[in-house]
Amino acid sequence: MTGETKTHAASLPLLDPRSADEETMTLETTLKQWNADLINDEGLPGSVAQEFIDTDWFGLPPATEEEIGAAETRLGVRLPASYREFLLFANGWVYPGNDMDFPGSLRSCSEIGWFKDEDADWIRAWIDTDPGIPVSDDEYFVYGDDQDPVIMRREYLASCLKISESSEGGVYLLNPNVLRVCS
Repeated sequence: MTGETKTHAASLPLLDPRSADEETMTLETTLKQWNADLINDEGLPGSVAQEFIDTDWFGLPPATEEEIGAAETRLGVRLPASYREFLLFANGWVYPGNDMDFPGSLRSCSEIGWFKDEDADWIRAWIDTDPGIPVSDDEYFVYGDDQDPVIMRREYLASCLKISESSEGGVYLLNPNVLRVCS
């Protein structure tokens, strides 16, 4: 990796609605910067198909409104506007990074599924091993570098969508039932 730049999962705009650069950074510019950082990642060779390396782009072709609508119908839920915007720009992402903090590739809208249907054992493990302590809104709605992925509301796990492949770094989940407008 060149320089001091390191990309973190929490810096993705679809997961960080309160980005400090919200006024100047659009989804497109943020994804292009993330992509540029990943091009220089030392773990890249052998991690993705050569076609993505050759084109210097890790996003899949954009989804159509029809494809997103079909996913929403299949899942029985309307996807958040920021996530729909991501899918309309890149219908998946093949290489989120080679750091232990990164889950696997981001799924296309046709591959999104309910976490409870795919990984019920993970949910049971989180709930059975530690019922958890109540998490305040101040702790729960933290984004960016201060976000702690262990701070979660376990009761939401069964209602989350799995939007990435699982890896040693975890998984990206999207909770369509928690919508918060940030100022």
